[in-house]
Amino acid sequence: MIHYKVNPTCQINSQNSNFSCVHVEFLFDRKYSLYIIQFYIPSSLICVISWIGVFLDPHEMEARVSLGITTSLSAIILSFMLNQIAPLTAYIRIIDVWLLFCQGLVLSVLVEFSVVNFLTTHRVLSQINQFVLPYVQLVGFEQWKNHQESKFLAQATYKALIVDKIARFLYPIVFASFAITYWIGFVYFLVQNER
Repeated sequence: MIHYKVNPTCQINSQNSNFSCVHVEFLFDRKYSLYIIQFYIPSSLICVISWIGVFLDPHEMEARVSLGITTSLSAIILSFMLNQIAPLTAYIRIIDVWLLFCQGLVLSVLVEFSVVNFLTTHRVLSQINQFVLPYVQLVGFEQWKNHQESKFLAQATYKALIVDKIARFLYPIVFASFAITYWIGFVYFLVQNER
């Protein structure tokens, strides 16, 4: 509580009677430091940690999957923690918007990994099988197969690296633009409510 004001000389007059009253005004201030330390900073760090996956080699599937799943679960746990300590409301709170955005960004890193994984594995195998099966009986099949595998693998890896390079710039830009918009809107909302 920041301030209170008591007005003991309050009078309520009605047609039939006269009442004395006490008029008290309380001014409360919400402390945002708990939310900033326990939710905003950790969720931002979880988003940044999830971006590490786009800097890994496309063939490092285990590392990318474990990093993506760990950060996704961490973002979901933050939402559950918020629901434990914050009062339940029938509307979407401003911190819910932030946490949903962070969860969406972390999950989009997993989707990006799926695209890269598809480009580097499934596409290569399907194209090799498409060209290999008709020529099974040919002499020198192994040489041709090895040449085609390396050619398709190089093309698919190149496309996967392009997707990763785009993601390396896109994720920080999207996060920074949302964070700037969010905090400007949040401060504007606070200033409007104090008036």
